[in-house]
Amino acid sequence: MRRTLAALVLFTACLSGVAGAAERISVEAGGRQRSALIQAPSGHGPFPTIILLHGGTQDAAAVWEQTSLPARALAAGYVLAAPDAIDKNWNDGRRTLYGGRKIDQTIDDVGFIRALIDRLEADGLVDSKRVFVTGASNGGMMSFRLACELSDRIVAIAPFIATMLADAPARCKPVRRLRVMLVVGTQDPLVAYEGGRMKAGRGEDGEMRLSAHASAEFWAARNGCGHRVGSVALPARVVDDPTSIRINRWADCPANGGVALVSVVGGGHTWPNGPKMRAFGRLILGATTRQIDAGETIMDFFDKSALP
Repeated sequence: MRRTLAALVLFTACLSGVAGAAERISVEAGGRQRSALIQAPSGHGPFPTIILLHGGTQDAAAVWEQTSLPARALAAGYVLAAPDAIDKNWNDGRRTLYGGRKIDQTIDDVGFIRALIDRLEADGLVDSKRVFVTGASNGGMMSFRLACELSDRIVAIAPFIATMLADAPARCKPVRRLRVMLVVGTQDPLVAYEGGRMKAGRGEDGEMRLSAHASAEFWAARNGCGHRVGSVALPARVVDDPTSIRINRWADCPANGGVALVSVVGGGHTWPNGPKMRAFGRLILGATTRQIDAGETIMDFFDKSALP
């Protein structure tokens, strides 16, 4: 009863935008001191664990406030870890950014996430069969990189508003299957649903990206799935929301290798049911769907994604 009451209090705090349940920790990785926000349920671990990766130009504190995931994770008995990137951008596999600016390849973000998982495991918090990664935009792209290079430690990813680099399939060599769910807006003005170069106010990213379907197809083929099943439209939750949701799945996937593509029809470069934006923000980023909730969608997917 005491644990339930504590969870409800923290659930309410997180819903009101207060990250009071989170603790900031320091982790040494690659000769650098790195940091992360950590929220753990009461009681004794190990617990299922979600790594939440912020978008570019953001940090852990910013992404903590953008979805219902912190509240939902705590209520469901999950550890939630939101690490900070150096200079607010993940080394997600690109070699260059806008205008040809080079990415510092000495920043080992894959090693940092491995060290973070090791730290949480040493603290008795992590259930190694239930370590999951999600993130949006630059954080979603980093989720793909981790699936390629850290598949020995994570079992599922849920990238939002992100697709894979066009040459990633040639470089991506996971050592085991992972469950993958992509959530992508069809009218995303930055990460094109149909593929191409990423766009922003600072210009075009120099590197080509796969389409949302091709990104999902890569994982379906890698996991040994069969053909793509026709898309299913979800019933509308909000009648005055012009966006809609369509889901594609692949047939005959192994139990630990299911793949889903959630297309937000008319959706832009935002978390589903994320913070409301002013007109200028909507002009730059596009529409935010209210038909699904990012935190709810993530939890539903990861709840079904533990290794046997």
